[in-house]
Amino acid sequence: MKPSMIDIGQGNALAGHQVLVVIKPGTSSGKRLRNLARQENRLVDATGGKLTRSLVVTVSNHIILSNQEPEELILRLNEYFGSEP
Repeated sequence: MKPSMIDIGQGNALAGHQVLVVIKPGTSSGKRLRNLARQENRLVDATGGKLTRSLVVTVSNHIILSNQEPEELILRLNEYFGSEP
C-alpha cells in the first residue's frame, strides 16, 4: 500500500503529492527562498531545533525546513511515487 505521508523528521510528516522540490539550504537560491518565505509568513520550521539540512517547496508555495538530508527525502519521495532512484 502506498504511504500517504512522508516523514520529514522530528515526528513531522508531509503529504507526498504536495512536494514540488527539495533543495539544499546553503545554496543561494535556497537562502533567497527561505528569506522570502519568512517575510511572507510561508515558512514552516519542522526541524525541532536541529540543523536545517533541506528545504521542501510545496505546491501551496510554502517552504518547509527539515533536518533530514535532501537525499533521504528524495528516497522517501521515490518510494511514495513508486519509482527507482
